Amino acid sequence: MYLLPEPLVLRDITPDDQLFLDALYISSREDLLQINADPEIVLQIIKQQQQVQTAGIRDVYPGAQHFIIAYDGQAIGRVVLHVGERDIRLVDISILPPYRNHGAARLVLQSVQNAAQAQGLGMSMAVTKVNEPARHLYQSQGFVVRSDDGVIEQMVWPASRLQAPMTPA
Repeated sequence: MYLLPEPLVLRDITPDDQLFLDALYISSREDLLQINADPEIVLQIIKQQQQVQTAGIRDVYPGAQHFIIAYDGQAIGRVVLHVGERDIRLVDISILPPYRNHGAARLVLQSVQNAAQAQGLGMSMAVTKVNEPARHLYQSQGFVVRSDDGVIEQMVWPASRLQAPMTPA
């Protein structure tokens, strides 16, 4: 359903991926890693936040699709998608720091946009206003702000908008 240029692939998450997912979540919480406290306490806070996020996704998006983003067989990120009646919700996307800014997230996003367009669906997502790299990526792919509460922007991509061919960043 989501076609990517090789060697980039999406694959289902398995129980064997948990250590990777833990490391990925830790790498995505730079805000908490900056806390001036005992590193074990900070790690415990991060683990609790990961549990809250996992439970929240399970509760709000019970039918969500969870994928590992792999490059040449190596896990480099994850994406969580929820296919609804009117849109595909990008619930979460995260890439390990060494693989950021190399086009993987853009290619995944384009693949989901192409699948949404083929199904006559739009896309939606929420992004924090301080996450400038993500906001720039989404805007460059045609997403527009639907609402803004001062902290989080709700962004949408209309299904009627033509999608450019998939190209690396």
